[in-house]
Amino acid sequence: MTNLFKSSIFGVSKLFICIFLIVLTSAFKIYFTNYDVLIEVDFRGTATPVTNHNLIVKSNYPGSGSGSPLASIPDPLTNYSCVSVHQGTLSQLDPSASATTNSLEVTPSTANDNADYVNGVSTIDLIRIQQHYQNSVPFTDGYQKLSADANDDDSVGQLDLNMITDLITGNRSDLTRPSWEYFDAAHITSIGASTLLANPWYHTLSYLCTGTLVVNGVSRNQIANGTAVALRTVKIGDVKASSGTSENSWTCTSGTYFNKDQVESRSNEYSSPISASEGSEIVACVKLNSSEPFVGIEIPIHINHNLFEIKSVRFANGFEPDWHFNKETDRLTFLKIDRELKGLNIIDGKIIFISIIPKSRIGDINKEIYFSKERNVEIVNKEAELAKASIRLSFDNVISRALEARILNSFSGAQLEVNIPEQSLVEIQILNLNGQVIHKLKENLVKGLNRLNIPHVEGQGINILNLVAGKEKLALKYVN
Repeated sequence: MTNLFKSSIFGVSKLFICIFLIVLTSAFKIYFTNYDVLIEVDFRGTATPVTNHNLIVKSNYPGSGSGSPLASIPDPLTNYSCVSVHQGTLSQLDPSASATTNSLEVTPSTANDNADYVNGVSTIDLIRIQQHYQNSVPFTDGYQKLSADANDDDSVGQLDLNMITDLITGNRSDLTRPSWEYFDAAHITSIGASTLLANPWYHTLSYLCTGTLVVNGVSRNQIANGTAVALRTVKIGDVKASSGTSENSWTCTSGTYFNKDQVESRSNEYSSPISASEGSEIVACVKLNSSEPFVGIEIPIHINHNLFEIKSVRFANGFEPDWHFNKETDRLTFLKIDRELKGLNIIDGKIIFISIIPKSRIGDINKEIYFSKERNVEIVNKEAELAKASIRLSFDNVISRALEARILNSFSGAQLEVNIPEQSLVEIQILNLNGQVIHKLKENLVKGLNRLNIPHVEGQGINILNLVAGKEKLALKYVN
């Protein structure tokens, strides 16, 4: 009887607790209605929005009764669509739309990976930094000055130039500063442009409030219409950007990140497919032609490290650049700037020779080795603008380890492509299927790749082409 009585009391207690929790939960639902939040993030001092920036937003306000704030609830907002604002909902705001009792904490950030850091940063930016450092063309706003301070020492100098050079060539994957710095727009408006120009590093969110902007005493209406919080942001290294224009793909302007790809300024010399066998040697070269003096040059070349090994790199005609092959991006980058800004003494012609070894047979090396599609070839003049110049990438030779040959058919006739490891006198015979020799010739072929027109012979059908180079022999069939 006692046990039964205890069980009944325990059951009633559980029921009472459950009812209490339901009532308590229902009571708190009033505070967790989703309310609109709108935060504008603009590029520099313009009305140009940015994308791919993450905002961790926390809100709180004193709850009714106790006067204690409820626990903050994070709500990350990310803009991927180039609209003017970051939008979302917050569940912890004062139900009264006009009461200025809310507080917001906003922490902006980006990926800060290599793709983020190098996005929009180019040789033109290096020239602008050097112009400012020499005081020949000083920066005119604080955003430029902060953008140039890559090593986070609150100044602009040669260390910044070295660091950004290493970033572009792929020698390093980041900078000392985060890829983007942020400002409270209201604070920047209050201090004025001259104060920002004098010391921009002392007005960033990271300096003033360790990266998190706290705004107190705002209403739900202000939070919903975007007047509670507005941010401005600067891309570190993207110095050239101004008036809302930028090469950075996350800045929503008419220009896009390295999308020039102009045929007159850069191209691969491509005629017909060029094959290469495993272990052969490909000799690629870069040829420069400039019609005006220039002070900076960047040449990025895509080479898949899984398919090729770079054996050696050689320079000519006065070109002595910084260079690096980054296997993570498969990009071989050459970069040179004149720090005196007088003009580089580089003679037109072939300036780079790259010896490349295939790790397996490649059907067409033109499709595997080419100017990077993720970066521009940049040849920069003294005004920090693209110079009138052209760059060509071609393949001087493909040297095989043994005799190789194939027939190339086209509308203009058949060609014989022969690859030999050493210069040699080669004997060529054309036979019909009866074994009769219907044509023969001898040719002195150079080391590497050679192409010969196959002479037209009488009759139609399948012929056999015999090739003899020293002790090596090959036989090929083709249709006449």
